Amino acid sequence: MTAYEYWGYWDIDGTGVVQGIVATIIDGTMIRLQRNPFPDNKLPFVVMQYMPSKGSVYGEPDAELIGDNQQIIQALTRSIIDINARSANGQTATPKGFLDPLNAMKFRTGQDYEYNPIGMHPAEAVFMHTAPEMSQTSMAMIQSQYAEAESAVGVKAFQNGIDGNAYGQVVAGMSQALTAMTQREGDIIFRIAKGLEEIGNKIVAMNQEWLSEEETLAISGGEFVKVSREELAGDFFLAVTIKSNSESEGKAQQLTFMAQTLGENVDWGIRKLMFTEIARLYNLDNMVVALRDYEPQPDPFQQQMQQLQLEEQQLKNAKLKAEAEYFAQRSKFIDAQVDDTVAQTDQRALDFMEQQEGVKHARQREIVEAQARAQNEGKLNGDAIKMRTALEKAKLDNQGKLAVAQENAKHRANKSTGQSNEKKRSLPNPEVGSFPSGLYKADGIGNYIRGDGQTVNNQI
Repeated sequence: MTAYEYWGYWDIDGTGVVQGIVATIIDGTMIRLQRNPFPDNKLPFVVMQYMPSKGSVYGEPDAELIGDNQQIIQALTRSIIDINARSANGQTATPKGFLDPLNAMKFRTGQDYEYNPIGMHPAEAVFMHTAPEMSQTSMAMIQSQYAEAESAVGVKAFQNGIDGNAYGQVVAGMSQALTAMTQREGDIIFRIAKGLEEIGNKIVAMNQEWLSEEETLAISGGEFVKVSREELAGDFFLAVTIKSNSESEGKAQQLTFMAQTLGENVDWGIRKLMFTEIARLYNLDNMVVALRDYEPQPDPFQQQMQQLQLEEQQLKNAKLKAEAEYFAQRSKFIDAQVDDTVAQTDQRALDFMEQQEGVKHARQREIVEAQARAQNEGKLNGDAIKMRTALEKAKLDNQGKLAVAQENAKHRANKSTGQSNEKKRSLPNPEVGSFPSGLYKADGIGNYIRGDGQTVNNQI
């Protein structure tokens, strides 16, 4: 008895919307028909084809693409082997009568022998059969079949296996090897990765429905974590990446070459990233966790040396700043001296030019003339002052004489009338009192000079 189980989609409600169903049929009788019991409402299997082929679930393998090439190469190789197998390779032929039985036995056992003089040299009489040369046409045909097969599957033929040594132990060689591998594995790995993503989404959906209330899961590095079913609720985005050993080996060698190029003086953070990635490419999960959690501890001696080096550098910087400031001030001083020298040089040049052109002499002459004019003007002003002083003195003398004459005339008039009763009166000291206006002139030593020029001792 054979039971056929059908998983698919059908409009079971008549609404025009298909739904996932499962049906079981035995001998034309449907014994089971129900909705899809899985949480994602999708088919419970995932199809991953090696190479897609229309109308086939299994796809098409590489063997079908290069089957004819393999048969042709096999036939040509078999023909070459058959030709060599039927050849008398290594057999020796000699003419009859060339050797007698005794010497023929010595010849076959590799001993010294004697040959009969039949008119032929041993080099001509002895013939060694060899395998026939392989046909170059057959070899070219085999190479063309290899090239056609390589172009069909995208795989380069290597004599010593697929690695970077076929192109040389350099980064460029490893890159070319990875390119050849990618041509063969790229599409296949991509389809497998997509299939695994669908499988992962199905597992997540089933865990949300049927997982225990709490599960303990192992993580790399011996760590364990507890996951509850409520934490798995919701939508998840899964991304699956698949790597081949040759691809990982090539990438690890490239990273190793980069790390060697950078050296040990590069920052530990960059080296840590490279080492972690190399360990991941080699599937060293424990090493990945250890490198991720490792942080180098500072060395006290190294820290002290760094502090001393920092202080030394600061002192050097301070010294350089002081020297720079000193040289700046020195430069300003030298610039001032240069400016002064330039000014003096310009002044000498100007004096020389003025002396050559007579400008300096003319300027000195103008100065002398100005001094002479000033002296003349001063002398004239002095003479004018003296003249005014003399005029004022003469005027005062005349006024004094006039006053004396008037006083004498008045005195004579009084004397003639008998009213003369003179009394000497004291004159004020010109040094302590006021000057008699218009009558007398003081000589500066306490005496007065009358209008007639006679001197009296402070009295009249």
